[in-house]
Amino acid sequence: MPFLLILQVKWRKSVENSWKKVQIIEDSITHSIHNNRFIPYIQLHEFEALLFSNIDAIDEIMSPDNESHKRELSNILRVAGEPEKINDNPETAPSKRLKSLYPSYQKTLHGALIFNKIPLSHIRAQCPHFNDWITKLETLTPLGDVS
Repeated sequence: MPFLLILQVKWRKSVENSWKKVQIIEDSITHSIHNNRFIPYIQLHEFEALLFSNIDAIDEIMSPDNESHKRELSNILRVAGEPEKINDNPETAPSKRLKSLYPSYQKTLHGALIFNKIPLSHIRAQCPHFNDWITKLETLTPLGDVS
């Protein structure tokens, strides 16, 4: 049982080890499914981490008539190093950070509006794990293509 391998890993709080956990889980799922067209993707933290790939889009949607928080957003991103690494603990998760800066933030409403403003190429450039997954999907041979 490949999933038992996950239980044998010593879990730690570091981001690097968190990425190792993601890789182990994705690999275990891949080996369990036995279908080369199934390519798992585990988002390390919340969906909102991807939104931090474009702080202008966040601020545009969330601050049309309100005070801009680009400086705070930029600082969050600078400290984390990249969007996919934003998350120190449950209280500083990406959605919690957005909610603290923009109290009206609603995940299901504003998350989708912000995401739609960000070109996929921009998210890919800022989020390496997400980009790797999309790249794998792009290498799949289309169904029915026997050439």
